[in-house]
Amino acid sequence: MVVLVLFSIAFYYRNRNLYQDLTLGIVITYILSNFTQTCGCLVVLITLYTCRKTHLWQKLYKNVNILDNDEQQCHIIITAALFVQILLYFYKTFMADFLRFTHDSIDVIDLHLLILVRLSYFIHFFYKAVICSFSTIIILEIKRKLSVANEQLNLNLMNIDVTAIHTYIYQAIEGGKTFNRLFGYRLLIFYFQWFLFIVMNLVYIITIANPKKYTYIYHANTLENLIYFVCDIIIIAFGPFAIVFACDMVAKEVDKFIAACYEIEEKFHYTSIEYHELQSLTSILGNGVVQFTAAKFIEIKRTMMLSLMTSAITYFIALVEFY
Repeated sequence: MVVLVLFSIAFYYRNRNLYQDLTLGIVITYILSNFTQTCGCLVVLITLYTCRKTHLWQKLYKNVNILDNDEQQCHIIITAALFVQILLYFYKTFMADFLRFTHDSIDVIDLHLLILVRLSYFIHFFYKAVICSFSTIIILEIKRKLSVANEQLNLNLMNIDVTAIHTYIYQAIEGGKTFNRLFGYRLLIFYFQWFLFIVMNLVYIITIANPKKYTYIYHANTLENLIYFVCDIIIIAFGPFAIVFACDMVAKEVDKFIAACYEIEEKFHYTSIEYHELQSLTSILGNGVVQFTAAKFIEIKRTMMLSLMTSAITYFIALVEFY
């Protein structure tokens, strides 16, 4: 990502006449976006080093594994979506953008810099897409642990296998904690970068929609550019939303398990062993131990995405007003 920043600075400096009418807000947002990409690579290196020293990957594999090899439809869908994203972004990076830039008079050195910049963008997107898909699969496996525990709970009400249920719940809790330690800081930077990406594309859309006020570097009609950037936002948004909805499925599974425990408790006397065992299961999950956070700063859920989009629109309005 350091190479990406250097190539980008070199290309934009050599072609600064094409970008002279860009607002200061776009430039600042672009710099912050590249900064978050560089920080993301540093976090990955630190994470890999930490995993090597603390054996977090082994712990994650132990607690989060595939329970039933016959039920992998979600994994297949996520993997297929990953390849579709990569193909679409490959077309966007090396075909659509390249054809747009060829309308401008740039020399061979600038063309090579442009190719290197686009290649760096594609490598970074490929990395993010793989991380998002892998994270989503891990979260879905944790959700499956809770689903199996819920099935065991309702299998035989008079002879509940508390040991097996405790095992599944413990694996789900430990899997969630290990996931947060592995991907917490990376997801924090990733969602912050996605926030900046929304602001940048909103500003670009306004720039395209007002050709008389702004001189835009791409020579294409307004409708084509609007469709182009809307598709870009959809491609980039798949990963963050997939993780959020997977985390939301885990939260719903926890609520379902707790509700089932409360319902079954009513069938036993409060002095019975089964009643106290169900109480212990409820207390374990009732403390919110199975949750996913971005470095313990924000909890990953749907309200977080709404907050990010609202904040992005607010900053976008501020940029339009002041610049």
